[in-house]
Amino acid sequence: MWPTYKENEEKQKNGFLVDAQEMILVLARIAIISTVITILLITYLITRLTYANLFPIILQKGIEFLGPIFVKFGQWISTRWDVFPRDICDTLSQLQRNATPHSWLYTEHLLEATYGPSWQNLFVKFDGKEPIGSGCCAQVYKAWIDQNATWESQISHFADTKVLNGSDKLASASPRTRNLQTIAVKILHPGIEGQLKRDIAIMRGFCKCVTYFIPKLHWLSFTDCIDEFARIMENQVDMRLEASNLVKFSANFSKRNDIVFPYPYTHLTRRRILVESFHEGAPISDYLEYDDAILQRRLAKIGITMVFQMIFKDNFIHCDLHPGNILVEKTIAKASLFNTFWRVITSDYAEHDSRLIILDCGLVVSLNERCRQNLRDVFYSVLTRNVNVSTVMSELFSAMINHRVKQDGSFSSVILSMLVIEGLGRCLDPKIDIFTEILPYVFSSVMYNK
Repeated sequence: MWPTYKENEEKQKNGFLVDAQEMILVLARIAIISTVITILLITYLITRLTYANLFPIILQKGIEFLGPIFVKFGQWISTRWDVFPRDICDTLSQLQRNATPHSWLYTEHLLEATYGPSWQNLFVKFDGKEPIGSGCCAQVYKAWIDQNATWESQISHFADTKVLNGSDKLASASPRTRNLQTIAVKILHPGIEGQLKRDIAIMRGFCKCVTYFIPKLHWLSFTDCIDEFARIMENQVDMRLEASNLVKFSANFSKRNDIVFPYPYTHLTRRRILVESFHEGAPISDYLEYDDAILQRRLAKIGITMVFQMIFKDNFIHCDLHPGNILVEKTIAKASLFNTFWRVITSDYAEHDSRLIILDCGLVVSLNERCRQNLRDVFYSVLTRNVNVSTVMSELFSAMINHRVKQDGSFSSVILSMLVIEGLGRCLDPKIDIFTEILPYVFSSVMYNK
């Protein structure tokens, strides 16, 4: 049956009301952002001569108040000790794992809405009502799952979030047959999708205004970068995609014992909830001022080679590698004849076996062939000129403006990730030889391309 004229008119009216409401929310958001930024600028001018140590704390609170996109930028700033003041970096590093969490009441409500009123038969115990970590988009709890608990109806691997009906109940195993497994439960913050959508619309409008008044910046593809950033941020708020990324990363690094990715329980993961294996470790930032130079050198090498493998070999790149998403698992090296011999002949012998645990794999990009070729050229320049990656990147962006060369948005995401991990690597080991580490990856990539 065709819709009547009144039905069409009603739909148009509802659509207009929704658009008008969204416009009001965007304008209100612009007013809030402008007000907070103005307050931060005034605070900086007031405190820089008197109470300078207060400004980093006020800046952190302001960034948290503004929401996930600003928290993401704050996380990036906190990794660049070589660019920003150390007190600001140290304070903003709290945003990596200790951003303001949402309430346990919301978490409990979401668990019940997703898994039904019997969800506690599956998630037997939570390690308190406070999360063990909270980032810009979600927070993580340590919990225990009963692997013997079963669904009375089939669970699809990537079913959408929905309230279970009467036939979808959890059957709990008896206490004697419970098989408990420690897991991590990642819960998306409430209302984050709408806020991301509005903030990205504001950023896109701001970039268009800037490029209109400064035409040279058009060649940096700011709007393309925003579109790419919007895509990967939208992916980050869908936990099913992060679970899929974890599976692929685990396969890519299956032959390396020094890199670990959590294992996702895909049959329990939903759009707003990710269930994955739990891994104990300390944030890599704890090792920046560690007294074991050999261990620091090893961690820096693992991190640098990991990113090079993602870029040049796998073309599947984690774009959110701030220190809060990198844990260090340290164990005592096993006693063996080989280890004893190695300890005698080398000064780089480590008393501990260490590996990196990589978390928060929602922000992922892959490059097209043109961008990969550009990256090969960039790192070839690094090899031949013996300079820092950040120096070459600065020259690259200047050349793009001067010669009016547009670049794909994902290229900028990879460059940003590379700068973060290079800064982290040099903080761990200022003498790290990036050229030696990059050579086999660039060489193999060039040979494969030929």
